[in-house]
Formats: sequence, structure tokens, C-alpha cells
Amino acid sequence: MPSPLRLFRAEAIKLLRLRLTWVLLVLLIVIQALRVNNIYGHAFDEPPGEITPATVLPEDYWQAAILPGVFERARLSYDWLSIFAILLTAMTLGQEFTWGTMRTILARGTGRMRLLMIRFAALVAVIACYLAVLWLACGILGLLTTQSLEGGINWSFLSGEFLAKEIAALARTWVTIWPSVALALLIAVWTRNPGLSLSLVELAYGFDFLLATFSGGLLGIYLAYVVEAGLDPGETGIGIWGILVTLIPHYNITSVIHWGQPGKIAELANSTLFMAEVLDLPRDPWRCLGLLLGYGLVALVLAVWTFQRKDVTL
Repeated sequence: MPSPLRLFRAEAIKLLRLRLTWVLLVLLIVIQALRVNNIYGHAFDEPPGEITPATVLPEDYWQAAILPGVFERARLSYDWLSIFAILLTAMTLGQEFTWGTMRTILARGTGRMRLLMIRFAALVAVIACYLAVLWLACGILGLLTTQSLEGGINWSFLSGEFLAKEIAALARTWVTIWPSVALALLIAVWTRNPGLSLSLVELAYGFDFLLATFSGGLLGIYLAYVVEAGLDPGETGIGIWGILVTLIPHYNITSVIHWGQPGKIAELANSTLFMAEVLDLPRDPWRCLGLLLGYGLVALVLAVWTFQRKDVTL
């Protein structure tokens, strides 16, 4: 029986040989470039006539488009990364069932639990590679925007502290992605069909995103009403509904990636965190991380249990 390391290497090479893997990576870089370009474009805006606490001035965008601000403000698009991780998981594993290659792999003596866990490890390793490449692309894009805006590049920000901070940000982003991979793995094993599994898992992910957006909107309306009434938002209470909002995966993902702190620029930051701070919602990053890991672990256990019971000969 092949060793786990050998199986992991084989699964990783299989993923890296797929055209889909590289197409998704290129698309992620393009999306990141568009986001940085959007920030760069706003640096040339005219200042608005009316300034409010939530106003983002062109100078703020200027600072966000130059190094090292581009790392802090542009950030990596974890939503798109999650969506593409789901796509890669659902399509690759679903095709194993559709083409019948899953039966061939299991016929060689590889245990089902072992195979699924190694496939999961290979997928999250590829996602880690995606993150590393995106981080480098963000730096290169930052060089271009900095050179254009400043006419030169000041390298004084490069230090051990900066790299440690960036590595921590990459690690937090990676941790928030793997529960999505576990969910995609579960649905792919359950449906055994790439198209159906992709539709179902994207529907679940999209529902969570829409629910987070809708809940954030309601919180915003509530906050505006409370402030208009001259009340202290932190003392009004949020009830059971507000607590349930904090169980939404997107809420916890945002808290973990920002490590519980709202962004420095209101328009570029996630409004949910800003409202969480004002309304005193539970947003301890360790709590949020525990919930995310719990969601991922439950999905992974169910995926293994389902795979053990599925008849892959169909």
C-alpha cells in the first residue's frame, strides 16, 4: 500500500496538471488586479463637497494604493478564493465518480477514509499555493501603483515585523478557506456529480453570503434608527437575532481575517465589523475561529462517513 506522503504527492501533482487549476489561478490574479486598479483610480477623484465620518477621501485611496498600504487595504479576495476552491473541489472529485476512476483508485487497495483525507490535504495545499501567488501578485501590482503615484519606491517598510504580519494574514485567510473545501467535499461525495455538486455547494455558499449581506443591512438600518433617536447603540441590546447573526460563517470569516478589528477605511472595510463594534456583537476572533473550524470539521466527518457508505460502482 502506498505511503500517505506518496499518495499526497500523487494527488497534488494530479491537481497541478489540470488546466482548471491554472485557469482559476489566472482569474484570481485578474480579479486582484481589478481591485487594486479600482483603488488606484479613486486616488485621482475630486474630494467630495460634504465630508462625513464615513467619507473616503482620495488621499485615503492614495495611501491604500501604495506600498505597504496595498497589502493592508486591497487584501486578498477571500470570497472569490472560496468560490474557486469550491469549484476546483466539486469538479475534480465529481469527475472521479463520473468517469469511474474512483473505482480504479479504490481497487488498488487505498482505504476510503485515507483517500478522502489525502485528497482534502492536497486541495488545501493547492489553495495555500494560490494564496502565496496572489500575495506576490498583490506586491507586484503595488509596485506599479506606487511607482505611478509616488514616482519612486521607499523600501523601508520591508522588515521582519512586516513579513510576520503578512504571513499571519495569509494563514488566517487560508484557515477561513478550508471549511469551504470541506463543505464542497461533502456535497461532491454525496451527489457524485460535478454539475449537481457545484450547484448545491455554490447555492449553500451564496445563501450564506446573501444572509450575511441582508443581516448586515438590517443591522445598519437598526443602527441608523438608534443613532437618530439619540440612544447609545451599545446599551440598546440586540436580542437573540443579533446573536444568531454572529453564527453566520461570513461574519466569522470577516472577524478572523481582520482579527476582530474593523478596517481603517469605512468604504473599503466590511461594514459588518463596524456595526459589530458599535452594537457590541460578540466578535472575539478566537470564538469566530473556533466556530469556523467546527463547521469545517463537521463537514469533513460527514464527508468521510458518506464516502464510507456510498456505492461508488454506480
